[in-house]
Amino acid sequence: NRIQNLRKSAGFNVVDRISIGYTASDELAEALLRHGEWIRNETLASEFETTGSPDGERVEQFEIGSERVTIGVSRVG
Repeated sequence: NRIQNLRKSAGFNVVDRISIGYTASDELAEALLRHGEWIRNETLASEFETTGSPDGERVEQFEIGSERVTIGVSRVG
């Protein structure tokens, strides 16, 4: 949901492929890794990877429960 909202706020078209970079607390990063393929499929992401400093056309930080994640999205192609 948060990634889809980032896509929308960045002005991406529904069919645009994106690249996602994120940094997260250990527990949340593990969950993102476990569900990475599903997240890629749902968001049309060609890349979904952890990075020390997410960048892109839109970058935001979120709290999910007691965990923090920073996500950056970029249009591909």
